[in-house]
Amino acid sequence: MADTWAGELLLGPVLWIGFPATLWVGATVHEHTPWKPAAIHAGDWLAKLLSLGVLIGIWQ
Repeated sequence: MADTWAGELLLGPVLWIGFPATLWVGATVHEHTPWKPAAIHAGDWLAKLLSLGVLIGIWQ
């Protein structure tokens, strides 16, 4: 983990690519989920991971 909140903020997109974005692409391609709701859901996950990264960085 990073030592500052800025470092934790960079960790959010990395985790987003590794977990929710991978699932989002799979659902969109293989299950034919409409792209607009899928993009909203992916953005929601990105916001959650960014805010959690900052909170954890500040808390430590």
